[in-house]
Amino acid sequence: TLPAALTLGVMPTASGVVSVTINKADVGPMPVPASLRETLADNLNQIIVENASPGSTNFKITDIVIGDGKLTVTGTVTP
Repeated sequence: TLPAALTLGVMPTASGVVSVTINKADVGPMPVPASLRETLADNLNQIIVENASPGSTNFKITDIVIGDGKLTVTGTVTP
């Protein structure tokens, strides 16, 4: 087992979807290459989009707040 550490950036885009970036990642003493961090972030973004609002294609994220052990995502659904 190796320790792993990630530093993420999470924010809504202008189009109202979540954008995750992996700013830094280490596995054990080794840094994760930028290309792998980008691939992981792309996969996270896809998972979030697919699960943020099942059945709704009109969901727009307006705010993301991280604090006190919580991730709060606020958005609107347009009929």
